[in-house]
Amino acid sequence: MTPSLLPLFRYVGGKRWLVPALRTGIRAVLSRTPDSAFVEPFAGGAAMAAAVAWQRTTLCDRASGLTDLYCAVRDDPDGVISASAKVCDDFPVTEAGYYAARDAWNTRSPSPVRQAALLLYLMARGFNGLYRVNAVGSWNVPCGRRADHSLIAASLVDPDLLREWSRVTTEWTIVCADFARPISDARRGDVIFADPPYAKMSASSFVGYSGVFGPGDQIRLAVALSDARDRGAVIVHTNADDPDGVVRDLYRGRGFHVVPTAELRCVSRDGEGRGRSRCLLVVSDLRIVSAKRVAA
Repeated sequence: MTPSLLPLFRYVGGKRWLVPALRTGIRAVLSRTPDSAFVEPFAGGAAMAAAVAWQRTTLCDRASGLTDLYCAVRDDPDGVISASAKVCDDFPVTEAGYYAARDAWNTRSPSPVRQAALLLYLMARGFNGLYRVNAVGSWNVPCGRRADHSLIAASLVDPDLLREWSRVTTEWTIVCADFARPISDARRGDVIFADPPYAKMSASSFVGYSGVFGPGDQIRLAVALSDARDRGAVIVHTNADDPDGVVRDLYRGRGFHVVPTAELRCVSRDGEGRGRSRCLLVVSDLRIVSAKRVAA
């Protein structure tokens, strides 16, 4: 079995915690069909895609900064490594250095490896692994506590990890697009892992990293996943467990299995305000889930 990759960076809402419950089942399904594909239409930190490490993978996100980063690492890992060393030289590990790097990323360097290195710097030093841009695509995440600490330049990237990412992802399709595009391409034997911005539960809920993902988008996603399942794809989807049961009804009404679980949410600036939040694992086939590893 291909070894798991680690994610390239810490990412708020990442699904690394779900890997033990899903990786074996996902790879078992993919192994049954020649030329099967693993599809992740909301790439984010790509923890599940990295863990599954399937040769034929489609990674998609509306956030062009993320997809550009994954393409740069896939196509030129040594260039990203060299550019990261230069970024660490150019921007000291201080609050002022962070905001200078943020301004540099927002000016959009013509060099893909330079832009990728800047994003790795921002993800490492910004607030709690949050990826967020404003309406014009400019990075607006504030400086995090780690940005004030003295960190050696080598801590920004792991050269071995970037080179392994490049080796594993060499045939991956990486696109910046709406989620409907890769889902509509999924066929029998493929596995779709859909981890969208969660359904909004309150005014303070974090629901998106590149624009609002509203109720209409949630319904559109449910329809797209239902259609892909009817074509023979296996669906794994995560979402919030809202008190009114709207999300449960949305998927149970379409014949999906809904498994309640909980995940650690780490966005709060106050560590005491962090804790486990109810969420849902929605699947078209329960056999893909290792029940012993899903904590309800």
